[in-house]
Amino acid sequence: MRNTLRLFGLFFFLCCFHETIKAQNKQLETYFDSQTDISFNFLKNSSSENNDYYELRIKQPIDHDDLTKGYFEQRVYLNHKGFSNKTVIATEGYSATPDSHYELTEMLEANQIDVEYRYFGKSVPETINFEYLNLKQSSADLHHIHELLSPLYKNNWMSTGISKGGTTCLFYKFFYPDDVSATVAYVAPIANTIEDTRIYDFLDSVGNKSCRKKIKKFQIQLLKNSAKAIELLKDHYDKATAYQFNYLGFEKAFEYSILEFPFAFWQWGADCSAIPSPVSSIESLVSYYISHNPISLFSDQLITYYEPHYYQAATEMGYYGYETKPFKKHLKTISKDKNLSAIFTPNHKNLTYNKKQYDDFLIWLEKKGNNIIYIYGDIDPWSACAISPSKEVNSLCFMLTNKHHGDARIKNMSTQDKKTIFSSLNKWLHYSK
Repeated sequence: MRNTLRLFGLFFFLCCFHETIKAQNKQLETYFDSQTDISFNFLKNSSSENNDYYELRIKQPIDHDDLTKGYFEQRVYLNHKGFSNKTVIATEGYSATPDSHYELTEMLEANQIDVEYRYFGKSVPETINFEYLNLKQSSADLHHIHELLSPLYKNNWMSTGISKGGTTCLFYKFFYPDDVSATVAYVAPIANTIEDTRIYDFLDSVGNKSCRKKIKKFQIQLLKNSAKAIELLKDHYDKATAYQFNYLGFEKAFEYSILEFPFAFWQWGADCSAIPSPVSSIESLVSYYISHNPISLFSDQLITYYEPHYYQAATEMGYYGYETKPFKKHLKTISKDKNLSAIFTPNHKNLTYNKKQYDDFLIWLEKKGNNIIYIYGDIDPWSACAISPSKEVNSLCFMLTNKHHGDARIKNMSTQDKKTIFSSLNKWLHYSK
């Protein structure tokens, strides 16, 4: 009898929950229909009704300062949990997908608004003018979304993002500090110039000396046997992929990818013991290379995909480069006389870098950058560009030991650090409204 009552209670709860979701979805859709800047599709999740999504298309000005420049539609994925729940606006640095579940959303049972970055994915104007691809305009996109959706979600908002998305949420807070009560930025690169040399210092000291030597020997061995390595790689990519290499040429793309190897190795926390010995066969070296540092990053397809990112890196966000000196005598197709940029601009165009935005941003972070949590992994090369909050603000930075770009997350922190983070978030969210 007791079990029967329990089953009946669970059934009753699920029915009520289902009806509540249906009622709130109807309320959402009525609101969307009333907004000229919102169109939408409902996306059913077969595994969980509570993870159903709305794909919103937000009408955004190409230039928020001059509406005569026209408009484009920005793609946003909304996972609705409840009108009284907190809301996380997740700021992507690139494209967005409907299955991105941010850990803050899960931990706080929050609504999630996942925003695709302008000029990526489906958030692209009919005619691309890169002049309007900048941090100010992309932050204004987020502010407009906040204006449209905050009448629905009146509880506290937080912003979060990973990698370039982490940088995006920091600049969003810089331009619109009152939109969100707290910000959690993961592994956010904040380069201090177009070629941030702190990356070189990091790669010269990360891990242990024997591992760094092993990496360099692996690079040199591939370069010394470049003819055979390129033959094997071409055969692999001709058979297995549709990648093309017209932007750089295959040989130059190969040399770039070898220079990229240490950055990629540490960024994703590869295993040093798995690197083949220099006396291994060239087939073994190439096989490992394909699985850990694919040349596809330097293909036309991926250079085109990241083209907006490279434009921003060259004009205001900065990036990193490659030191060629240790490999001079083995390079055949790229410059041996200076460090190479890792930025591949549209049509190889020379662009002007403006450091003023970065300088203003750093001053603001130091003086007014409150209610921010920065999370980095200490073996991630981007931790060389980490923000260390000043004593003038209440923000916190966590540098996770032996964590990289992919696993420097709250779930992998110590119990004490988790308590510190959620205590801070609770305080900031409670007293901000």
